[in-house]
Amino acid sequence: MPTSRAAAGPTPTSLTARASASGWRTCATPRSRPGSAPSGPPPQSLDPTREAARITRDIAKRLAEVSKRLESKHPPEEGALFLMRCIFIMFAEDVDLLPNGRFTDLLKERLDGPDGFAPMLAELWGNMNAPTTTIAFIPSSASV
Repeated sequence: MPTSRAAAGPTPTSLTARASASGWRTCATPRSRPGSAPSGPPPQSLDPTREAARITRDIAKRLAEVSKRLESKHPPEEGALFLMRCIFIMFAEDVDLLPNGRFTDLLKERLDGPDGFAPMLAELWGNMNAPTTTIAFIPSSASV
């Protein structure tokens, strides 16, 4: 049994023609109209990999600045080890190996009294290097 075009339903062209003829606005946007300038942000600005790359560059720049400051007062190997350990601890927090935010809290606590900072980190890293699993994250020299 042959089917007619009308039985198959309206086509996009016929709908657009009817909408235009009846005075309805079409669904075409300025971006999709031929000859018009695109509106909104460019598609590449919506790419999440670009944002991730921008954030990575920003972090790398900040780490380089911290590294330069450390190297002005300490041997480069010590500065690199310090940064590596700090980054590891922050990663461990992010993946829930350590209590989330506790290391940052310890750093903030030491802003007003930096004298205890080095001993606190030495104890923390000593505990992390210990072969036992029963060590608490909070160094005994840290105030809670």
